Amino acid sequence: MDLTSLFGAHPEWFGPFTVLAFGAAYLTAVVVGYRRGWPPAAWLLVLAAAGIGGVVGTRLLPLGLDGLRALWLDGALPDAGVRRLPGTIAGALVAAEAARRLLGVRRSMLDPLASAGLVGIAVARVGCLLAGCCFGTPTDGPWGVTYAAGSFVHGFHLAHGVVEGGAAGPAPVHPIPLYDIAFALVVLALLPRLARRLRAPGSLCGAVVGLYAVHRFAQDFVRANDVTAWGGLTAVQVGMAAAAALALGAVLWAERRERGGAAESWGGADRAEPAPLRLVAVLGVVVALRLALDGWLTSAEAAVLLIRIVPAAGAVAVALVRSPAAAPLRWAAAGVAGALPLVAGFQTEPAAEPFSLWAVEAHGDVGRYQEFDICSDNLYQYTTAGAGVARVWVDPEAERTREVGVRVYGGRQAFSPRSDQAPRSEEAHGFAAVAPYARVDERNIGGSLGLHVGRSSILGPETATVFPSAGLRLGPRRAHFLVGFMDAPHFGAPAPAVHIGAGTGRLTADGQELRVTGGVSGSGFYVAGTIPAGRLFLEPMGAVASSNGDWIYQGGVRLRLHLPAE
Repeated sequence: MDLTSLFGAHPEWFGPFTVLAFGAAYLTAVVVGYRRGWPPAAWLLVLAAAGIGGVVGTRLLPLGLDGLRALWLDGALPDAGVRRLPGTIAGALVAAEAARRLLGVRRSMLDPLASAGLVGIAVARVGCLLAGCCFGTPTDGPWGVTYAAGSFVHGFHLAHGVVEGGAAGPAPVHPIPLYDIAFALVVLALLPRLARRLRAPGSLCGAVVGLYAVHRFAQDFVRANDVTAWGGLTAVQVGMAAAAALALGAVLWAERRERGGAAESWGGADRAEPAPLRLVAVLGVVVALRLALDGWLTSAEAAVLLIRIVPAAGAVAVALVRSPAAAPLRWAAAGVAGALPLVAGFQTEPAAEPFSLWAVEAHGDVGRYQEFDICSDNLYQYTTAGAGVARVWVDPEAERTREVGVRVYGGRQAFSPRSDQAPRSEEAHGFAAVAPYARVDERNIGGSLGLHVGRSSILGPETATVFPSAGLRLGPRRAHFLVGFMDAPHFGAPAPAVHIGAGTGRLTADGQELRVTGGVSGSGFYVAGTIPAGRLFLEPMGAVASSNGDWIYQGGVRLRLHLPAE
């Protein structure tokens, strides 16, 4: 198969790869910061602020003077149909540095964003390549890439006379996304060597930003642009020249200052968490900024930001509980901090008219649970997988959904001896069930009812059983309470999956109930959520607890795809 036939043929993949790029960059930054021993709450707050800055920056940069003037005069954030990577980088760095200063951390925390940004670029540009955006000028070089017939590149070439009308496809062009991917991978490989040479905190990030600015400046000479040029340069090139000079100049100044002994070293004050008041204040600012963007974000951008804000709020709550303040004050502050993300919610673009759709899904789970019999302390290990299909009716104006479907699942489980028990031989046995269900969700309340029909470990694997599933949501989607038994997110597990918790979410234009929830279940403390990627939704969940010195847990993921009913 000719891989180039995929280039530009899948514009619908741009959104999923953008979400994946933000997620990969975030996880990279979290891991690098953890390895450096930085205070978790402060670092996660910096990353949450960087996420907001990146989303705002990537949208503001393409607006131009007219869009910025409208923003200033009307106080409304205009929509930007174009995203700019330099804006993402600039916005993320400015917001991260502002959060670090508000937290009172003296030394720069930007260096992990260098590797995170490079990972994000490499992933995002795969989406650009498949979508057909960010392409170059025509070239006869052997490295030229021919995008698919009917792609945006093809239409652009027809409109500008690059190819004649009726041409079967576009002309070969410079593969700009591949140039960016190669740049990101090469610089990632060189980062360890560069880090050994640069001593000042922040210099590594500054050097990578400067290198990217130089790369982007040179790239624009072979990039297809409809941008007014200044003195033979595009507006982006002028900005990149200034960015390269500032970033590399700052690196030289910081390195000279570091070698001269004028800079402060990373000490215990910076390794410890900032004062509780600072943590809560910065978390409040982050949540307030997120709320200010309500109505401007896509559902994918809102989900990406919430995924950053929730861990930051949890880390702040843990830091507050560990603070030396009086116990009632500590727990009250921790509860407020942990609940703050609930007001952020998900923002989506509502659809105008009621509609219906088909939903197909697949899931898999692994776990370990204590035997349901309260008189027994046996442990069991299990794996399960399944699939389902449902018909969904959505009324966006009323924020109402109706869903009727059926799921099938099966798996195997075996005795899992405790750490203080002698080995024991017990055959594994299988289980399988069919689970029809119905779900109704209104604006302020929702719930589901269903049955599990088949062989299950819950009531014994020897005979077929029939037992119910149920779930209830109380409160608006933005901040609600949940209680249920054998329903999502614990569906398909043989463990006694009773759960109670709280969550936040919104109804998307595609009819999906987006949620981030957490609470207590039969498998321990759990966290679950939904990550949208176009019409595909990824629903991970995890639960963990300790039982008499042994860990019990559940981990699973569900993939759900929405298809038009007509």
